[in-house]
Amino acid sequence: MVSVTIVYFSSSGDTERIAELLAADLRRRGRRVLMTALDEARHSDLSQAETILVGSPAWSGERVAPPMVEFLTERLDSLRGKRVAFFGSYDWGDGRYFDRLAEDLRRQGIQVHRRPLLSQAGREPSDSRDVAEFLDELLGKESPPAG
Repeated sequence: MVSVTIVYFSSSGDTERIAELLAADLRRRGRRVLMTALDEARHSDLSQAETILVGSPAWSGERVAPPMVEFLTERLDSLRGKRVAFFGSYDWGDGRYFDRLAEDLRRQGIQVHRRPLLSQAGREPSDSRDVAEFLDELLGKESPPAG
């Protein structure tokens, strides 16, 4: 069983870079990780995971990318009983573009982590401390495996 699935949509590469940072940190923690771009994601990628990290840039009007919203809403059953958290990048605004989707998913009984991991586009994606703090909040404080 895959411990964490990271599914992301990236238009400029910023969200993909955050996905890579998350995957690297999770692997250091000894987690099994499946990282997949949205256009390659399968239904089974979600059903195998304990935790699902969903990445999307902000689209015009401070919205989650419509292909990601569609992907998630068509797979609500695969999200139930799992931890779901968001990450992504944005150009302008206050970075609250995941709020509506998170609320919609919570109304459907999905357990959504309270805060997304965000990076403002054009800046270096979240540094390793931001990623570690985000994952500590989501998964609980863990030590990397000895070795």
